[in-house]
Amino acid sequence: MDSSKHSSSRELFANTPSSWLLAGGLAILVLIAYSGAVRLDFVNFDDGRYVYLNDHVKAGLSASSILWALKAYDLGLWHPLTYLSYMLDVQLFGVNPHALHLVNVAFHLANTILLFLLLKTATNRSLPSAMVAALFALHPLHVESVAWIAERKDVLSTFFWLLAMNAWLRYARFPNLRSYLLVALFFVLGLLSKPMVMTLPITLLMLDVWPLRRVHPHAVKLPELLRIVQEKVPLFALSTISVLITLLSQDEGGAVSTLQVIPVSDRLGNAVLSAGLYLVKTVWPFNLAAMYPHPALTPGGVPWGGVSISAVLLTAITAIVIWQWRARPYLAIGWAWYLVTLLPVIGLVQVGVQGMADRYSYVPLIGVFLALVWLVADLAPQSQKVLVGCCSLVIIAILSVVSYRQVAVWQNSFTLFEHALAVTKDNAPALRNLGAAYQDARQPDKAIPLLEESVHLLPLDAHTWMNLGISYMTAGRAEEALAAFEKAARMKPKDGFILFNLALAYAMQQRWEAVEQVRMRLATVAPELAQRLAMRLQGAQMTR
Repeated sequence: MDSSKHSSSRELFANTPSSWLLAGGLAILVLIAYSGAVRLDFVNFDDGRYVYLNDHVKAGLSASSILWALKAYDLGLWHPLTYLSYMLDVQLFGVNPHALHLVNVAFHLANTILLFLLLKTATNRSLPSAMVAALFALHPLHVESVAWIAERKDVLSTFFWLLAMNAWLRYARFPNLRSYLLVALFFVLGLLSKPMVMTLPITLLMLDVWPLRRVHPHAVKLPELLRIVQEKVPLFALSTISVLITLLSQDEGGAVSTLQVIPVSDRLGNAVLSAGLYLVKTVWPFNLAAMYPHPALTPGGVPWGGVSISAVLLTAITAIVIWQWRARPYLAIGWAWYLVTLLPVIGLVQVGVQGMADRYSYVPLIGVFLALVWLVADLAPQSQKVLVGCCSLVIIAILSVVSYRQVAVWQNSFTLFEHALAVTKDNAPALRNLGAAYQDARQPDKAIPLLEESVHLLPLDAHTWMNLGISYMTAGRAEEALAAFEKAARMKPKDGFILFNLALAYAMQQRWEAVEQVRMRLATVAPELAQRLAMRLQGAQMTR
């Protein structure tokens, strides 16, 4: 079953025509499932901040825009390579949502092929490797990472993650400095795309145990273990640097929720609950939403009954994989992959107001798919291979159809958040974004009730108060607009968009001294918005 029991190292790196035929089939499946992406528009879910409202990105590639990308940590993350990829898209295609969506699909397709080649090379088993790649390619939980332009960082970072892992296979077979530096290079590029790839060194250790067997899983010797750990020390150092940069940027950007907002007990409970729910949604991928509100921020609070059930499930699976360690080490490796790669986004350090997100499963579910597929391949009798193959094709067909329909949900802001409200409850973020969509459509009468309901459910969301203020201003309710902006600014005093709108609200009431004070604050946190504010005030003849 393992690579050590099959061909030589050189044979493992030789991809046969049948392998490329399988890779071509995977590519066709991705293109079919995501064919609707060409019709998708931008959505008001970070797409504006990343692309269509971002003057630096809209300017394309230039010395000034590249310098900005290297310094920007908007939304609490530092991912300059993601911004540079947007700029390249704009340089080539203009601010075209259809082109940007197709680039996301292209990265997802590349990730699918890279995953297949990784597993096939490491295990020398083509069909199980292709099935894992097909599940990765077609599972509806992964639609969010692909169909959402603002989540380019997910498909881009995974692209470099998988390149690094494929490079590690070559290093493991033929150790040399050039191969190691290639692994490090791809790892750095992944970190510059999204810091979630910081767990790569640990997954490389897992790969060393199974299927590479650089240490024997049944009789681990300390010298061998120390060797495979020591050779990854530079990679762990890169991970540590990435963690520090991420924590600093999130704190500076005000993205991290405090313990007063979400206590430690609620974070732990939601982490356990989410880890179980991702598994449930893996088996039953329906009622998927662009935003799941954090249960601690909803009227019902954290459902501790559900947390208990999830804890029992996770404990049972852990016990089973430990029990099966000697006979089926791939179960433990797949399960460890899932838990370890999920850890950075499980909510112990809470960023934003979501309890979980489909996009967070993009890399972790690879471990689950690996364990399940290899288990089926291991247990299925030779006489039942045809039946297993037919069942696999049925599963692929079902996932393709569900993913195709899930892609259509991302058509625009209205379809996206109306769907989210239909499949969830007490969803304040979805109410906010749907209200903002109506505001953008100049329909404040429809926007205001949605936004008021959102702040009622989640009064600590500064951006909802900002959107409500904009709707009040559009409706001519100036005093209520100013009160909403002031409340938002108290919650997030360094948010450029909030300060921009607060200054406009003061200007509408001709409170020029207050306008100047806000403008000075804006100039320190978002100079480009301060310039836009000056032009807006001058154009509207609101200056003294």
